[in-house]
Amino acid sequence: MLSSRTLARGVTWLFATAIFCAPLSAKAKKPDETAAFFDAGVIPKLHIEISPPELEKLKKDPRTYVRCTVHEGDTVYSDVGIHLKGGAGSFQPFEAKPALTLNMDKFVKKQKFHGLDKLHLNNSVQDPTYMSES
Repeated sequence: MLSSRTLARGVTWLFATAIFCAPLSAKAKKPDETAAFFDAGVIPKLHIEISPPELEKLKKDPRTYVRCTVHEGDTVYSDVGIHLKGGAGSFQPFEAKPALTLNMDKFVKKQKFHGLDKLHLNNSVQDPTYMSES
């Protein structure tokens, strides 16, 4: 039987994926690729690589996009824009537990992640239960 903690984590990831990957504009109609991605209900495992020079730029100016590489299984997205996000109370430096924005077409026009331009990866620093997203 699943413990309540394990169940809570699973539910958190499910909600987090829906929130982080949702289109930015409510007016924008989801492309078929995006709808298929969400309908599948699979939570992707992403590996993000930032080169040392780009990482130094990010640490010096965390709100400015730098280049990174994102791996999703065998799929590689090169030259993806990444920066730290968060407002008062939720912003964390890179060395802590930062929230991130991935902008798929910041440096490579029309590059998409399952039809999405941007992904917001929340750090849930204001919700240690991982059960609520405001």
